[in-house]
Amino acid sequence: MMRRIVLVLLLANLLLLAWYLLAGGRVAQQQGAADVAGRGQAAPPLTLLSELPAPPQAPEAQQQLSVPDERQSCYILKPFYERVTADPLAEMLNHLHGVQAEVVEVPYEWRSGYRVQIGPYRGYSAARDKLRELRQRKVTDLDIIRAGDRYFVSLGFFAKQGTMVERRQQITSLGYEVQVQEVFRRGTRYQLLLQLLPTVSIDEVKGHLTTAGVAAQQPAPVACDVSG
Repeated sequence: MMRRIVLVLLLANLLLLAWYLLAGGRVAQQQGAADVAGRGQAAPPLTLLSELPAPPQAPEAQQQLSVPDERQSCYILKPFYERVTADPLAEMLNHLHGVQAEVVEVPYEWRSGYRVQIGPYRGYSAARDKLRELRQRKVTDLDIIRAGDRYFVSLGFFAKQGTMVERRQQITSLGYEVQVQEVFRRGTRYQLLLQLLPTVSIDEVKGHLTTAGVAAQQPAPVACDVSG
C-alpha cells in the first residue's frame, strides 16, 4: 500500500515539473520575440535645441518694439557771452520732463575797431623819420607799429567809425595818404540747444525762461540733428 502511495506522489511531482518547464519556455520565447521586434523598430529622431521654435515674446517686449520713434522739435537760444550764465539755465531746463538742454560753444569773430596809419615802410628808420615829420606839423598820438618786415606810423585806434573818419580827414588835409585797417578779434560765445519731446510745448519753456529773467531771449526753431 505504501509503495503505491509513493509512486503516485512521484508521478505527480514529475507531471508538475514537466508543466513548469513547458510554461516557462513559452514565456521566454514570447519575451525574446518582443525584444527582437523592439530592436527592429527605428529609434525616434533627435532634435537640437537650436532647431526648436523660439518661445513667444512677452507682451511687454512686443509692446516696446512696436512703439514708434518720437519726433523731437529743436530750438536755439543765444547769445550768451559767458558760460556761467548759460550753465544754470541749462540745468534748470533739464529738470523739466521732456526737455533736454545743452550748452554749445560757438567761436566767432567781431570787428573791434579801426586803425588809422601811414605806410608801409621797409625799415624802422624810415617810419621814424615820418613820425618826426608829423610831430613837427603838430600831429600827436603817434606810434610806430611793425607787421612782419614792414613798419607803419600809427595815427591811433578808434572803436567808433565816426571818430576814425575825423582822424583820417585831419591827416589827409595835410597831404598824407592814410590807410584805414579794420581790426577783428576772436572769441567764444555760448548758445543753448533745446530738444523738446512732443509732450512739451515751446510756450511752456518760454514761461520758465520768463521766470528765470531771460524772456528777452526768444528760442528760435532749428533743424534737429537726427544723426546724434
